[in-house]
Amino acid sequence: MGNILGNQQPEQKQLSAMELKEIRGNLEKMIKENKVVVFSKTYCPYALKAKKTLDNLTKNYLVIELNGHPQGSEIQEILAQMTGASTVPRVFVGGVCIGGGDDTVRLYKSGELEKMLTN
Repeated sequence: MGNILGNQQPEQKQLSAMELKEIRGNLEKMIKENKVVVFSKTYCPYALKAKKTLDNLTKNYLVIELNGHPQGSEIQEILAQMTGASTVPRVFVGGVCIGGGDDTVRLYKSGELEKMLTN
């Protein structure tokens, strides 16, 4: 039988309130400075759906892959506080969260996403 302790994830350092506030400030700045920001995970089918949909209209958007980011878990928690949803993707257009993958597709099909990107 294998060593099950070897399968455990290393314990993550708990960040201070000051560090979390700094991360949130950086996220808010990133969202404000970029027309489109997608917070994603590389393996998430809904995130892939959102990115493919955005690719139909623009290639100029910022993607943050949370599963590859050293503070991905903290970022996802902060996004949940900011948007009311803890799932990915979280898609921001013009500084506003438009939702996830299905929401992005719905807005694309209605023509609203294109309008949002041109404003």
